[in-house]
Amino acid sequence: MEQEKMDNQDTQEKSKTKVIPVELNKVKMLFKYFDTAFSALKLYPPGNPSITKSVTYFYDKLKEFLDEYEEMRIGIGEFSFSYKGELAFQDEEKKRSLPFFLFKDGMRELSLYKGLESKELNYFLDILKEAIDLPSEESDAVGLLWEKDFVNIRYFALDEFLDLNIGGREKALDLDVDPGKFKGGKLDLKPEDLDEFKKKNDMLVFGQSDDKEGEGEGDLEGSADSDSRMPSVKPEEIAEIANLVEKDQQVSSSSELVALLFEILYYEENLEQFSDILKILEKYFEGIVRKADFSQAVKVLQNIHELRETLSKKSEPMVALLDKVEKNAKDERSMSLLKKLYLEEKVKDDDSLFQYLELLGTEAVPVVGMIWENAKELVHKHKASDILKEIGKKDIVALLYFAKESNVSLTIEIISMLEAISDLKELRNLEDFVQHPNKEIRLEIIRILGLAGDETANRILMQFLADTDVEIRASAAKNLKFVGDKQTYDFILQLAGENEFRKRTNVEKKALLSYLANSQKDEVFDLFRSILKKWSLFSAARQNETRLAAVSALGTLATPKAKEVLEECIKVFGRSIRQACGLALSNMAPGEKPDERK
Repeated sequence: MEQEKMDNQDTQEKSKTKVIPVELNKVKMLFKYFDTAFSALKLYPPGNPSITKSVTYFYDKLKEFLDEYEEMRIGIGEFSFSYKGELAFQDEEKKRSLPFFLFKDGMRELSLYKGLESKELNYFLDILKEAIDLPSEESDAVGLLWEKDFVNIRYFALDEFLDLNIGGREKALDLDVDPGKFKGGKLDLKPEDLDEFKKKNDMLVFGQSDDKEGEGEGDLEGSADSDSRMPSVKPEEIAEIANLVEKDQQVSSSSELVALLFEILYYEENLEQFSDILKILEKYFEGIVRKADFSQAVKVLQNIHELRETLSKKSEPMVALLDKVEKNAKDERSMSLLKKLYLEEKVKDDDSLFQYLELLGTEAVPVVGMIWENAKELVHKHKASDILKEIGKKDIVALLYFAKESNVSLTIEIISMLEAISDLKELRNLEDFVQHPNKEIRLEIIRILGLAGDETANRILMQFLADTDVEIRASAAKNLKFVGDKQTYDFILQLAGENEFRKRTNVEKKALLSYLANSQKDEVFDLFRSILKKWSLFSAARQNETRLAAVSALGTLATPKAKEVLEECIKVFGRSIRQACGLALSNMAPGEKPDERK
């Protein structure tokens, strides 16, 4: 007992060594990695590759620390770990607290030293896993550790626990050591003892034999043939999963955790427990989005899509729950958060953000539009345009609806996209823009309608002919295409026959009369005769402009019937009109175009 007191005093004195903040922060992070890895060990079935990944990550970080500081001596309290007298980790939940698990078995200090190998750490964790799987009254982590002498892992346990828990047990190696030093977890070995120890350690501790030395990594990784199928989750395990999620969010976003949750969901058959696990996943999902960790958010959404497809023929209620998670990710509150993250420049991984927005689809249009409008980098504007185009290919109606409510530049950008993303069969939706207050937008709509050149486009263009702006009316007239639709033809024919027609601009009259001429109908040629022969002293200028527009339309048509009307025109009143008719006939003379409609 005297030796124990001396060792205890030595431990306490060393624990009081002042620690610098940087070193303490590294230790705190290591405890979180330790706790996360150990939680994964308890949840994953043996042989699951996620165990290896999480433990390997912990080992890599631990090795970095030991290479720099050579030793990490951990003080173990009932619900906490300390380092050099400073609190470094705390978990007061008895059922899952790693400090409590070690403390209750009498362990008060754990030391890890430079030179620690992954095999040794893996087997150490395996022993802890073995102990925690036992009923609480049978759990004996100290006893199990005592049976396996480690080179670079040492611990201090109280005498009463050692006497109670490991009395009568057989040691793994019979070494001549100082009992006082052994109590403190310290061994002084002779060179030959150390060589023998390492040999036995490789062969016995890691389950190797003489003829297979160097193979195996302990029980952590398991057999290659072990069944990695995840059994149905027990209700009492759901709290442990939720705790693992919370710990993971404190450390870093983990792809292994995402894989674990979806693996559980994939095999879970109980709807209530499926719902509980999904709520944990959704909470995790919301957390990583708030942290702007869109690389992880993308993985979650992709996995939801894949799981939904898998369950679509298996369980409609489960699919409905998955749909609800995705719907929440697309609601107005979520979109507001995404806008805020971008505008406050909290997004560090731009590519992942845009990939995430693509997965959200149509509902993300307001966010993508906001990025297009506020992008400081040209590449962001281009990426936003690309996403809008892809959305437009799938849902042109929604895109145009958003465009109508956007600012001028974005609206024009979206409308101009129609030329590339649509077969222009959905142009009936452009009718909503006929009364748009911005002239530039109306002109762009007219241009797109002209590219379509079908009956629907003509029907909308006819409405622009009533616009108060001269340029809008002229542009609409020029973009009309004769496609044989009776509604447009009848409307233009009636319009051209009205007295008010001559008050339109010359550009409008030329375009509308050319449209009618392309029909090559007798009633159109009769209208042209009437226009050419009509003359009034009080409106001579406007009438002559209309008559010249008719001559121009007949001249471009160049058919026998057009020639016939032009020949009659030579006899009408007005020298300028007769000259225009004569010039049109002379241009037709070298090679009259046949009437293709005969």
